[in-house]
Amino acid sequence: MNSSCEISVVIASHRPDYIQACIDSLIASRELFPASEIIVVADYPHEVLAQHNSAITWIFHAHRSISAKRNVGAAIARGSLIAFTDDDCYVDINWIASGVSYCKEHGECVGVEGHTTVEVPAVAIAGPLREYKRLEKRGYRTNNIVYRAEAFRAVNGFDERFELQREDMDLAFSMLALGKTIDYCEDLCVTHRLRANEPWDLLKSTLRRRWDPLLYKKHKRLYRGWIGSPCTLSFLMSVALQLCIATAFAGLLPAPGVCIGILVVVLSFFAGRRIGRSKVTPVQFGIEILSYLIGPWILFAVLIGASWKYKTFLIY
Repeated sequence: MNSSCEISVVIASHRPDYIQACIDSLIASRELFPASEIIVVADYPHEVLAQHNSAITWIFHAHRSISAKRNVGAAIARGSLIAFTDDDCYVDINWIASGVSYCKEHGECVGVEGHTTVEVPAVAIAGPLREYKRLEKRGYRTNNIVYRAEAFRAVNGFDERFELQREDMDLAFSMLALGKTIDYCEDLCVTHRLRANEPWDLLKSTLRRRWDPLLYKKHKRLYRGWIGSPCTLSFLMSVALQLCIATAFAGLLPAPGVCIGILVVVLSFFAGRRIGRSKVTPVQFGIEILSYLIGPWILFAVLIGASWKYKTFLIY
């Protein structure tokens, strides 16, 4: 490891099957900017990986919390810049050098977010490809962002109450609330891998909305400006149609069978749109429809519980 270090790259990892590709890309990027270090904080045994990647600092942290792992890595970071990416990403060969160069040329910003591209496999795999495309939009995501270490520590790093989601936006919002600026640079490029074989991904994402009320409580104006509502149009339409069916069976509306047919068509449309061009089986398609059917009710339960926990109110 170089004695001089301008930038520290921190990866919070809980996917041992993905981390090596990320490491390989970072090592290649580091060769163009040696005044850097790579820190991986993993919640799984990493002895074998460490033996094959001895130039990297490895830390074991048992708690699965992404925020906690990133804070552990940032605590030992020696660089004046701290860059974050995820274990299911791989960076452009100029990623490290571009991050340093941008921050040197734009001293007014406390950080810079890069451009993320979602991997499109040569062979179709089972996975919500279209849904992953949301990662290509700006959102202060810590799979591709660089912060000045001084600014990061001034807001006490990541709020560890956000264990698995919204920790990145909370960190950015905390800086923006102080009047700081976080820039965007297309030359800071990361590719996000398309993870396969996660059939219940939609419900998993729904459960992770339990941190939205906390984010809303801390940053009401920024939450409404960037996120708007925790409820998606697809979920709201699912609820509306299910209520129509219940009303029809109660005798207040005619033709409950027609309402059921419309619900199936609408949910099939949303399921197909989410999957996109990915390889799909009838079972997976059915899981997606079921997720859109029960997901809204799980979301409401999660939001109500979290609103009670954090002494705020966010349902829509």
